[in-house]
Amino acid sequence: MNQPLRPMRLGELLDRAIQLLRTNLGLFFGIALPPAIAQFAMSTAGDFFRADGRGIGYAISGLTVIVLLLGNLIITPVATAAQCWATSQLSLSRAATVRSAYGSFSNRKASLVGLAIMQGLMSFWPVVILYFVATALLSALHSKGGVAFAVIIVALCAIPCGLVWARYLLAFPATAILRTPAGPSIDRSVTLGDGYRWKVMWAGLLPLGILWALKGSGDWLIGLLNAWGPFARHSDFLAPFLVNFWNLLVDLVFMPLEFIALTLVYYDLCVRKEGLDIALMMEQAGMETIAEPAALTSAGEEPA
Repeated sequence: MNQPLRPMRLGELLDRAIQLLRTNLGLFFGIALPPAIAQFAMSTAGDFFRADGRGIGYAISGLTVIVLLLGNLIITPVATAAQCWATSQLSLSRAATVRSAYGSFSNRKASLVGLAIMQGLMSFWPVVILYFVATALLSALHSKGGVAFAVIIVALCAIPCGLVWARYLLAFPATAILRTPAGPSIDRSVTLGDGYRWKVMWAGLLPLGILWALKGSGDWLIGLLNAWGPFARHSDFLAPFLVNFWNLLVDLVFMPLEFIALTLVYYDLCVRKEGLDIALMMEQAGMETIAEPAALTSAGEEPA
């Protein structure tokens, strides 16, 4: 049985996210499977594309990469919303299956793709400016000390970029729970996260750090094996394939963790700011409530 909704510190929240993932591994594994396979297929086709060099195989593999990329742009936002919805259902002690999670968004694919594009553009526009600033610094400063100085500048600029990113991280939980379009979901993320940007940012960043660390360690280990003569002689394509396969396994297990954590943050802030826990208790007791409409909707409305 899931714990009742209550305010949580960041450490408690991440611990609860890991518990939800561990106890419902089959559910989140199934939800993560389509985007993980799509990413694996796209990466593998890309390796063929780079290895082929020219000719008909080069053209076919290039076209395959484009088709898989477009498919991935559709599958990933739907899977993200499905992961948020499943976490919401489990947090409210309701049943959730892979089929019901994806079925909740079968008619909203275009809206979710639009939200993903909108969220990306609004979150990462500072990175474009940062790129040009860093490039200019690295061009102007040729010494080793100059490069180190430029790296420090980039690291310092990454903090405000992270806070901009955190403004919109709750948009997918909002659209998954409230079933709102992209614009209102973005607004909901900004409003609900106000005053808790650091908490939202770390809730999204720490699971990503686990994901990246596992992928990086697998890439490093396979790189070491690839430098070993007997291994390298088998095929030039073997090492990239093993890297892609390792990334597939990591994605299946750990990709949902970020969105579980962000959905728990969403509910945490609903409890802190809108009294969602009190509204739920009053609703279960059959009493009228004066809680915020958004909090009531997030708890009481079943997806169509």
